[in-house]
Amino acid sequence: MKLLNLTVENIGLYRGPNSFDLSTTSTPDSTENVVLFTGTNGAGKSTLYVALMVGIYGQHALGDKITQRQYDEFILQRMHKRMHFGKPVTESKALIGVSLEYVRSGRQLVIDIERQFVRKANRVTETVAVREDGKPIPVDINSRQAWLEDHFPYNQLQLCFFDAEQLELMSNLDQDGEALGGLMRRYLGIDIVDRLYSDLESYSLRQGGHSNLSRLSTAVGQLQAELDYFDAQIAAQRDNLSQIDNRELSVRANLAVQERKLQAEGGEFSRRRPQLQMRLSEVNHEIRLAETAIREQCAGLLPFALCPGLCAKLDVALEAEARVQLIRSARQVWQYKLADVERVLAGATLWKGLTISEPERTELATRLLSAVGLDDVCDASVSEDIIHNLSELDQLRIRQWILDSRGAFPQLVMDSGQHLAGLSHERLSILSELNSVPSEDVLAPIHAAILELQTELEHIRKERSTQLEQIGSLQYARDEKARLKNRTVEEFEAAQAADMRLRLVTHSKRVLRSYKQALVRSKLHQFEHALVKCFNTLCRKESLLAHANIDEDTYALTLHDAHDKPFRLMSLSAGERQLFAYAFLWAMREGCGQPLPLVIDTPVARLDEVHRDRVLNRLLPVISRQVLLFATSAEIDGPTIRQVDGMTSRVFYLNYCPDDNITTVSPTPCQVNKTYAIVAEAG
Repeated sequence: MKLLNLTVENIGLYRGPNSFDLSTTSTPDSTENVVLFTGTNGAGKSTLYVALMVGIYGQHALGDKITQRQYDEFILQRMHKRMHFGKPVTESKALIGVSLEYVRSGRQLVIDIERQFVRKANRVTETVAVREDGKPIPVDINSRQAWLEDHFPYNQLQLCFFDAEQLELMSNLDQDGEALGGLMRRYLGIDIVDRLYSDLESYSLRQGGHSNLSRLSTAVGQLQAELDYFDAQIAAQRDNLSQIDNRELSVRANLAVQERKLQAEGGEFSRRRPQLQMRLSEVNHEIRLAETAIREQCAGLLPFALCPGLCAKLDVALEAEARVQLIRSARQVWQYKLADVERVLAGATLWKGLTISEPERTELATRLLSAVGLDDVCDASVSEDIIHNLSELDQLRIRQWILDSRGAFPQLVMDSGQHLAGLSHERLSILSELNSVPSEDVLAPIHAAILELQTELEHIRKERSTQLEQIGSLQYARDEKARLKNRTVEEFEAAQAADMRLRLVTHSKRVLRSYKQALVRSKLHQFEHALVKCFNTLCRKESLLAHANIDEDTYALTLHDAHDKPFRLMSLSAGERQLFAYAFLWAMREGCGQPLPLVIDTPVARLDEVHRDRVLNRLLPVISRQVLLFATSAEIDGPTIRQVDGMTSRVFYLNYCPDDNITTVSPTPCQVNKTYAIVAEAG
């Protein structure tokens, strides 16, 4: 893996986008593997150091126990705060981008990682974009960090990024066995083996084991026995059903024989006897009803229907008599009212307000009485005698009878007669058929045999229905047991597969234990030799450390001098302990066997000039093909920069401006024969 570029926007003291080219160059004559960031304390070196880690590893860059809330607070604290009317205001958006290259299956690829942060009140929303050779990776947005960690495992972080605190920890490893154990487990890959072993152990505990397999095997056997029992019961019931079917066929054959015998003896008529007798009773009843209806018709309108001429004359006479009665009634009423009319005409009230003379008034009254009087009615019919002295209601009823007798009544009477004739003919036909029926002495035995066979056939049908119900119930219970058995068999097969996996897990655990022991022995032996070699290469006393021993179980560190006497790190000077920390780092990276970059924050602050020269001249050229140093101007000053000029590819000078609360990037003031990377402050 090789770092290519770092971009920060509104992170820490860096306002707007700031881009840093991290690439290094190598030639046949020299290796320029160092990129140097230098500036005063507080200029933002550690901000860039942390931004590199966060850009690649996200939340895990801060540790594997950091919560999301702690990560959000960490990002909020590092978002740029611009000055607004003398007060700091946190920017709402920030960005960290990292470009790097790595080799996969012999092919060199470029990965671009971009993390955008958006502040909403006291929360931060992070969006991760990843491109491989300029193309977005085909991974869901929630799985991109997992994709990055698959390609750049978290344990590589421990071999790439170091700060002063970690170097101080490694300079006292013989006093802190837990810290040494953690470093060595990550270096050896034992932490991965332990996690795998723990996962296998948890898997074993979650499974039911052999007891579950035994229980399921017993259950399958019991269910199969129950299925066999049901199959036997169903087979027996089907045999019974077959016997019932044979009996039914036999009874039906006998019934057919008796029916043919009955037919040969005239039994067809005998079979119809009950129906004929019932129909004869119905016809006799209908004849009585028809005769009654005709008699009622004769007692009603029939006389009128038989003499239509007389009915017409009677209707005319009744109409004339009704008119005479009306006139006579009107005359009586008029005679009663005439005196009142004469009195009104003779009075003065009627003529009040009219200019008519007395003679004219008398003449007008005389003429009026003469005009409305009944004396001139000369209708001869009024003087005729009334023959039918009937009330008006009786006259209307008789005239309605006459009207009905002229309409549908004659046809109704004719239909009634025809219906009666048809019923009489049907009665004679039924009596003729009844006389053709054979005697009961001949047919009674045949009828008895048929009835007995029909009764037996009905009993067989009921028995067959009961048998089918029993078979259905047994079949349903059998199907339920079969389904339960199938589910149990599936569970049993799954348990067998799980049991096989458990045996494989047990075997894998034994292999892991053997592998871990062999790995620890081999790796620790290599590491111990590498640690001695690296320390003696860096130390001014080149034979100070003869050999080192790390316990395989406790990872306790024991150091021996040239006289094979054990000594502790505390017996060394502070500078020698720092060299030991670098030697320890160097030995771990050699054992890693991967070309990883090395990023160190505050690399030589605690070293004197002699030990600093040894780190710069003996360690930096060989420890990695790419080394990023974040150092203060006091650590690496102008003369020191010139000292490492041959191995430096780029130098970034970080200049902090307290008035604007920003850091700008410019060339180092030291004049060296090199083209330095310059990234102007954006905004």
